[in-house]
Amino acid sequence: MKEELITLETAVLARKKGFKEPQLYFYVGGKLSWKTDNSRCNNSHKYETAAPSQSLLQRWLREEHKIQIQITPVWENDVMKWRESDGFGHKTYEEALGESLQQSLKLIPDDNNQRNS
Repeated sequence: MKEELITLETAVLARKKGFKEPQLYFYVGGKLSWKTDNSRCNNSHKYETAAPSQSLLQRWLREEHKIQIQITPVWENDVMKWRESDGFGHKTYEEALGESLQQSLKLIPDDNNQRNS
């Protein structure tokens, strides 16, 4: 079992919205990478985009922007699926959370300091 990192698309959105928490993992050139020294990616470098876990980004949305995300299990044809607030069925909790994170980020105005980064 491991923490699910956000996708590149979600990472780009989070950067535009002002996410600056230092992270070990990051995207560079569209590929996931990680810091091998004691430094962390905090979205201050133009070519690196921080890749936090889904749970950390969810917490950031809750604490910094007062956005709550709720994922609910539902049954469809004897198969349990996960539904986020928009009501789409997903095979896994992580898929539903990933979609909710993207939709939640779209509610936040862009951070003017990140537009040109």
